[in-house]
Amino acid sequence: MGQQPSRVWSHLLWSRHLRLRLLRPRGPTLPQVPAPPEIRSMVVRSQVAFPRPCFLEKPVSARRGAGLKNYLNRISQKIRKEEFEDEFLRKSGFDHRRLVGNWGSDRQNLKKVADECKKVSGNEHFTVVGSLEKEEDTRRILKETIDKYSKLDVLVNNAGIVELGSIETTSLEQYDRVFGVNVRALYHLTMLATPYLVKSKGNIVNVSSVNGLRSFAGVLAYNMSKSAVDQFTKCVALELAPKQVRVNSVNPGVIITELQKRGGLDDAAYAKFLERSKETHALGRPGDPEEVADSILFLASDQASFITATHLSENLRTWIATAIKFAKLGASLSLTGRKAEQLKKVADECKKVSGNENLTIIGSLEAEEDTRKILKATIDKYGKLDVLVNNAGVMELGSIETTSLEQYDRVFGVNVRALYHLTMLATPYLVKSKGNIVNVSSVLGLTASAGLLAYSMSKSTVDQFTKCVALELAPKQVRVNSVNPGVIVTELQKRGGLDDASYAKFLERSKETHPLGRPGNPEEVADSILFLASDQASFITATHLSVDGGKHVFCPR
Repeated sequence: MGQQPSRVWSHLLWSRHLRLRLLRPRGPTLPQVPAPPEIRSMVVRSQVAFPRPCFLEKPVSARRGAGLKNYLNRISQKIRKEEFEDEFLRKSGFDHRRLVGNWGSDRQNLKKVADECKKVSGNEHFTVVGSLEKEEDTRRILKETIDKYSKLDVLVNNAGIVELGSIETTSLEQYDRVFGVNVRALYHLTMLATPYLVKSKGNIVNVSSVNGLRSFAGVLAYNMSKSAVDQFTKCVALELAPKQVRVNSVNPGVIITELQKRGGLDDAAYAKFLERSKETHALGRPGDPEEVADSILFLASDQASFITATHLSENLRTWIATAIKFAKLGASLSLTGRKAEQLKKVADECKKVSGNENLTIIGSLEAEEDTRKILKATIDKYGKLDVLVNNAGVMELGSIETTSLEQYDRVFGVNVRALYHLTMLATPYLVKSKGNIVNVSSVLGLTASAGLLAYSMSKSTVDQFTKCVALELAPKQVRVNSVNPGVIVTELQKRGGLDDASYAKFLERSKETHPLGRPGNPEEVADSILFLASDQASFITATHLSVDGGKHVFCPR
């Protein structure tokens, strides 16, 4: 994935058997997750209020540019444009050869974006003028893109306009206009692009809105249109998953763009709107375009390879994979576990990829005194803590008829109580550093499943903990999110009671219960943890990121 940053922010990772702390080393910090694959071609389209969809195409022969790391560091210093897709394009300047752009009929904006992209890539870009509201333009733009580049790997649907009004004040013409741009154009372009995405095993990212997930008065047609986009995302994800095409959405809150002003707000009203957003957003501020762009880039990358049908609103192997990925970024580690042999093995693996010696501590988070000792030793050595990743997890098989109170206590003791205690102790240091927390939950926290009652309850508890603590700590600029994996190839289920034969059947069955047709692997969960822990997720809090191959929206027939 290219040259990795040499340093990273601080982290605290832990599981039932091993605990890991990653602390910010002295010197420059590069809080970046590895970049998505290089991009050879894109078609950028825009009209009315939001830039239009982007097409991204992988190169025939991808070159991993050594300048990527430095470029990602510089990007935050660049001037932010009023449309967040501008930032998305500039951040995509790895080794893409050319860009095909369409900005509706606005040639001036089209040239402006092409010039910005040329600045960061040095390449001339192919531009097309047209409108996705016109069916013939949509067909022509896609055809010219395929004629020129022969393939398509990623489609980012970013069309969007707002019309102010309620059921009493929104005309049918306004309704038609909003649905024409936000829904019908998206449907048409995706329909035309799908055969090429199937051929390349590509993926789709739809730009929706928090208004698709929550109800807001005064923007009725817009709310309805974004809800349509969210359902479109889930349904198309299920339809295309058997063909290995992933489909996800980002659902931004208030982002500083021209969208609301073009929807009818004057300057004074818009200023009040932004001021009000400080109260309506838990982090106390509106977002900026590059924060949305970072999320799009992540979902469009191979790092999100087991994420589909997700609105980007545990165990030993997952923990090890996460530890190694952080170590590759140059993090300083404090490793804790009950088994010295396993602990040394992980420390050695981390040293191989980073060259650093790591602090190791023997202890168990089930013992309160050990939890206090582990955190104290970490703070004593490194002086601060920026990220806490709660990865504890045990499983017990059983229903309400077969799960004993002892089993219930064991599951909740590890999965919930230990998580609560460690987070409680770590919070003062996270507040001081304006850090963040990533909890490793499960798809079973979002959906019900027979035979795993205590485990499912515990993970639902973790999800509610995530949302509540996110709201409590947001005013102090501490973010809290979770990853919710589906079936991941680890030892968790076998330790929960499955023998080898039953586990093999379980993995085989997961090919049917996961729309992507397979279980996931620990590295895919680790990549999602890295993203949420990084500054690239700086406007994401109280979110459950499903890393489950689409299982959370799947209803087996």
